[in-house]
Amino acid sequence: MKRSKNNEEAIDIELGKHIRLLRKKREISQENLAKRTKVSFQQIQKYEKGENRISVSRFLNICEMMDISPIAVLAPFVHKGCSPVFGMDEIALINTCKKQNINIRLLTQALGGKND
Repeated sequence: MKRSKNNEEAIDIELGKHIRLLRKKREISQENLAKRTKVSFQQIQKYEKGENRISVSRFLNICEMMDISPIAVLAPFVHKGCSPVFGMDEIALINTCKKQNINIRLLTQALGGKND
């Protein structure tokens, strides 16, 4: 399905607004988030206004610096009836494994899961 330029811009603006809302809820200033993500605070402003598109790597970095799941940030944009690949429990487990340097594939194998 082809997306229109106006639809893409609207999503960029709404994503920026959502990031701003989450940042404010966590009481993180634009300046602080900018330092954490190694961009200027003006760039954070542009992301939050939807003036500049956020790359996936930058988006993931922003989520990590705000200590929030990227899925939680994107949830309002997921079509109804679709579910994310991972729920919050799975994300918490993955984050714990990363912090403890546990190989997730080996853990999955040990628990009898598929090895892709």
